[in-house]
Amino acid sequence: MTFEQIVSSINSLSPADQVRIVNAIWDRLPDDVGGILPEEETAVLKQRWQQYLDDPSSATSEEEFRTELNERRDR
Repeated sequence: MTFEQIVSSINSLSPADQVRIVNAIWDRLPDDVGGILPEEETAVLKQRWQQYLDDPSSATSEEEFRTELNERRDR
């Protein structure tokens, strides 16, 4: 089975089953896959986490995030 056939088969599944596949693949990857984030990205993540800790109400809900993501995708 080719990569394209596998992706096509996965696309025919429900979103919940697609997530299960992603999680199963992720769980089977070696720990060192993906590597360490560059220092600049780590600094940004730490800054954003601190902003959240300082004011949790500043966070976006999952629903708001998905709505914005879908709007951007539709542009």
